Parts: sequence; C-alpha cells; structure tokens
Amino acid sequence: AAAAAGAASAAAASAAPPADSPPRDFFFDRLPDVLARDRASFLPASAPAGVSVVLVGGGYSAATTLRALVDLAKDGDFPLRVVWLLRKPSSAGPPYAVVPDDPLPARGALVAFANALAAGGAETGRASVAVRRGASVRAVRRDDDSGGVVVEGVCEAAGGGGKEEFVVRPQCLVSHVGFRPDYELARELQVHLCYASEGPMKLASSLLAARVAAERGGDASAAGDCLSQAPPGRDLLTTPEPRFHVLGAKSYGRASSFLLAIGHKQVQGVVALLAEALLPKLSK
Repeated sequence: AAAAAGAASAAAASAAPPADSPPRDFFFDRLPDVLARDRASFLPASAPAGVSVVLVGGGYSAATTLRALVDLAKDGDFPLRVVWLLRKPSSAGPPYAVVPDDPLPARGALVAFANALAAGGAETGRASVAVRRGASVRAVRRDDDSGGVVVEGVCEAAGGGGKEEFVVRPQCLVSHVGFRPDYELARELQVHLCYASEGPMKLASSLLAARVAAERGGDASAAGDCLSQAPPGRDLLTTPEPRFHVLGAKSYGRASSFLLAIGHKQVQGVVALLAEALLPKLSK
C-alpha cells in the first residue's frame, strides 16, 4: 500500500505544472518560458513603469521569445518596451529567410511575424519594439549604484549613414546568440575540430559544403533550413581517436540545424561501425 501511495504521489508530482521560477534579470542559458514558468521576470515591479527588455539574437529562438513577449503585453495591463538587437544590417534585407511552402506552418508564421516586426509592420498591442540593425554588444555589466543590468554597444544610426552608440538599462536581458560545445571530456583525445563551428572536422566540412552549395544555387532558405539536410554517412562520424565518435547536437558544434532524426541516424551508423569492428565474423 505504501509503495502504491508513493507511486501515486510521484505520478501526481510529475503531472503537476512546473513551479514558477523566481524573477531573473538575464537569460543566457536557455529559452525563457515567458508566458508561464518565467513570467515573473517580465512583469513590472510597478504597473505605471512597465517593463523594459533587451533581446539579442536573430535566430528562431529570438523570434520565439519576441512573439511570447508581445503576447504577454497583449494579455497584461502594462506597457512593455523591447529593444531587439540584430547583428544583420538593414542592407541584408529581412532578418529571416522565407522557406517557400514551408512544411512547418508554425515556423512560417513565426518568420512572417518577425520579418514584419523588423520592418515596422507587425501588430504589437501594448508592446513597443525598437529594432536596432547592424548591432554589436560591447559590454554587459552591472550598474554600480542600482546593481541592474547595463548593455552597451553600437548599431546603425537612425536614418542610415554610419554607426551610433547605445546604452540600455533593461529590467531583463535575454541573449539568444547560440552556444558552443563542451569538449572537456575529450581534452586529452585526438579529436580534430573545425575552427569555425567547433564540430568534428569531417562532419563540419560536409555541412559547410552543403550550405555553400545551396547559397551559390541562389536558395538562401535551403541553406539555413534544417529539414533540407541529408543524414551524414558513417565515415563522417569518425575521428582520429580510435572508436571515439561525437554524436547528437554536439556533433554540429555551434550550428543550430541539428535535428533529433539526424541524431538517430548517427547512432544507427556508429552502432553498425562498432559491430563490424568488434563482433567476431560469423563462420560460414
């Protein structure tokens, strides 16, 4: 009976929604759950003042957080001011490449929203979004007096023509600028890494070649579309270190196009390689 009660309690706990996280003034490590668990980080300390957020990044994570912030402002009764810092200059066109007949409708809608917002044509309700193109962050620090976050950098000058400096003191800073793999485990092993992506060299070279070919073919959307890639061959998963293979998201290094389906294919390929090398040949 006690075991059954314990199992029931564990099941109930696992089914319960996650508890709200305490407010934070920065997110560098993950995608914030703006509308649920991390909502407190984006609510105003005092209603008249509203909330100010600096969002850094030009990938799908940034667009997802931006969409959630706009939705939060629509649901709430407070003004929300967002400064969206984009490295991509205005001369490069919309921040996101549009995939024709996108098989993922939600992604297509997200891209359309973010591009319209960057062009100043999206409905944002009580949220005001200031888009700063060609931006680079020079420093993120704590204010000596208040202890709050201070973001300093440069971006395109208003109206074009040169650069201008900016200093923003947001209530919360959200940074979606990618990640780098941790190779501490393999520090003493012979693993040849790509200097650009920090993924294993063979696979990194193949991914780069496919991207360059797509860009030269004039298909910018295919170059960045994770659904257009082919699973890597088994030979691309080997390293100079015998029987050491890097699989999963880490195998893509800094690249963001990894899919779980690709990881499954990687595992199948490496298991086949190990089986050929380690299992005795069946006697005829």
